[in-house]
Amino acid sequence: MVRKRAGAPAWCLAVLATVSANAARQEAPPRPARPPDVNFIPTRQVVADQMLRLAGVGAGDVVYDLGSGDGRILVLAAQKYDARGVGIELDPGLVALSRQIAREGEVDDRLTFQQGDIFDADISGATVVTLYLSTSINTRLEPRLRHLPPGTRIVSHQFGMGRWRPDRTVRGADGTDLHLWIVPERDAGVSELAVVLARAGLDGPVAMSCQVETGVDPAGFFAVALSPAGRSDGRYLAIAPDGVVIELAPYAGVPDLSCFTRADAERLNGSIARSATLHGSVRPRWNATVVCGVVDGAASVCWQYSPEERTFVKIGEWIADGRAGRDGASASQGRPL
Repeated sequence: MVRKRAGAPAWCLAVLATVSANAARQEAPPRPARPPDVNFIPTRQVVADQMLRLAGVGAGDVVYDLGSGDGRILVLAAQKYDARGVGIELDPGLVALSRQIAREGEVDDRLTFQQGDIFDADISGATVVTLYLSTSINTRLEPRLRHLPPGTRIVSHQFGMGRWRPDRTVRGADGTDLHLWIVPERDAGVSELAVVLARAGLDGPVAMSCQVETGVDPAGFFAVALSPAGRSDGRYLAIAPDGVVIELAPYAGVPDLSCFTRADAERLNGSIARSATLHGSVRPRWNATVVCGVVDGAASVCWQYSPEERTFVKIGEWIADGRAGRDGASASQGRPL
C-alpha cells in the first residue's frame, strides 16, 4: 500500500508532538552505553523534507539515518516517499521513541530502529544515508561511506566531510547548507591510495606500498615507503583512510617493504632460524598483517598493529650478512621466503 500524502510534514509534526508529550510523562529511559558524540538537536521537518528531495528518495530506496534521534527523517521518508529505512541511534530512549512514532504513523512495517554505535553498525544495505552530526564525525565516517556501492547518495545537514567535496550544496530552509555526495565508481578519478595520501597532506613519491589488515578495523591501513625526490633516504609510514599517519621507521638506501599474513610471517621466522646468514626473529602477536621493511640495507624490522595500544609495535627484526642463505634467497633483501 502506498502511503503518500501531500500533508505528510504537518502530519509528522502532529504525531511527533503527541508521542513526545506522552513519552515525557513516562519513566526515564535507560542511559546510552557511552556519552553521545553530539547532542540531539531535532531537524526541522521542512529541512528533513529538503534533505530527502535532494537525495531523490523514492519507493525503491533504503534510507539509513546515522544518529537517527527521534526518527523523524525516516518516518517522513516512509510516509511521503514510500521508502524503507534503518535508524542507528546510541540513546535507547530515543530508539524507543522512534519506534513509537513509527507505530503511530503506521509506517513501522517499513522502518527499523537499532540501538548501536554508528561507527560499528552495518550500513552496507543503504542506498541513501542521512547525517546531522558534525564535520569531525562525518570525516571519521568518510572511509566507510566511500566504500558503499557506487551511486549511493549521502546527504548531510549543515556539516561537510573533510576533503571530500560534495557533488551539490543547496541552502536549507533554516539557513544552513545541505550537502549531497554520490559515491563514485571504483575506477573513477584517482586511486584510493592517492586520496589517502592527499588527506594526510603527503605529496612525496611512494616507492612501494601494500595494504594492511588490522583485524579490528575493516578499513585497515596503507603501509608505504615514502621517498623524497633527489634523496637516498625516506620513511616507512602506516596511513589510515582518514589521513592519520603513524611513522614506522626511517630507512636509508633502496626501500624494501613487504606485507605478510600471520602464517607467512611465521614461515619467515622459520626461514630465519634455518638460515646461516640471517640472525634474528619475527614473532607475530595478532591475527593481522605483518609489515616488514629493510631499514639500512642489512637490517630489517617488522611491525604489527596493536589493538590495545592503537598503534604499530615492533614484533621482530633480523640482520643479513649479505651472502645467499641456504634456501637460495638473497639475504640482503631481507625476504628469505
